[in-house]
Amino acid sequence: MNEEFCQKLVQTASLAVGRDVLVTDEQGIILANSDHTRIGEVHEASLEVMRKQEKIYHGNYEAGRLNATLPGVTMPLLVDGVTVGSIGIKGAPEKISKYAVLIQQLSQVFLDFEMRQRLLIQRDARKQNLLRDILEFDGRQDSRNAICAAAYEMGMDFGILRLALSLGFRDVKVTGGSEGRDLNQRILEKLAEIFQNPQDFFCVNGNGKFVVFVPFSGDYDKIRGLAERCKEIEARMPEDKVRVRVGVGGPASSIEE
Repeated sequence: MNEEFCQKLVQTASLAVGRDVLVTDEQGIILANSDHTRIGEVHEASLEVMRKQEKIYHGNYEAGRLNATLPGVTMPLLVDGVTVGSIGIKGAPEKISKYAVLIQQLSQVFLDFEMRQRLLIQRDARKQNLLRDILEFDGRQDSRNAICAAAYEMGMDFGILRLALSLGFRDVKVTGGSEGRDLNQRILEKLAEIFQNPQDFFCVNGNGKFVVFVPFSGDYDKIRGLAERCKEIEARMPEDKVRVRVGVGGPASSIEE
């Protein structure tokens, strides 16, 4: 749970129901709220909600007994059954109960999306670290063991025969800012559509540059087909007018090769 994510959730939820909405972390501290003056306070109603992992309605009397709490409903935010925070809607319980399920479903969609994005970012970072270690491989056994272990954790077997492909995209301006990152991400998504074998490894190697390691069956007639598969990206991203140049290496069964 970070403040930027929580603020987006609050803005979307408030717009959806037309009510004041807040989000807390797992300690009950308000991270985002339509009323910015409440940010940083401990929303005491959230503590019981998160402990019980169930939504609780608070009327005027109940809210008056709790710190930084207004009448309304508070619900836990869960990820894989673990409480990561809470979300509350301000208003008389009898008037806002109809919004509770909507807000709960909306917040779950937000959480699931955020979790998927973080996992993708973490996996991309691990791939880039692994690629860097391969490119900087110094031949030492401990380095070889570390590379093979890192690959194994990602489900990759670097002991099988593979081909290395180098992809370079041209006729498109790629910067180091968000524009470059967005293009890289779109290209990665297209590579995922093309290379679906669990043993296919593809990774960013700089803006507009990518590396792919694919299992090789020994059939040299299929090498040109690999390059043609990469060229499919041109047709799949017509709005960017990309051109791809593909370099194909020889069969390799070791990190050195």
